[in-house]
Amino acid sequence: MTAKEVPLYNKEGKQIDSIRLDEQKFGYPIYRVLLRDAVIMYEANKRQGTASTKTKGEVAGGGKKPWVQKH
Repeated sequence: MTAKEVPLYNKEGKQIDSIRLDEQKFGYPIYRVLLRDAVIMYEANKRQGTASTKTKGEVAGGGKKPWVQKH
């Protein structure tokens, strides 16, 4: 079992510590497309999704045309 030393940063970007990660679990290549899809799915699921359109009964005004199209 081999472990790799990885730096640990705080939110200001300064290295505060280092941790050891097992290469057998974390030594795989990063699939950027899969990571991007996961982030997009996470952000899309966070949306409230309140878009709507008015039905014919909810819009103001009657159904008759107020004046002819060509004069």
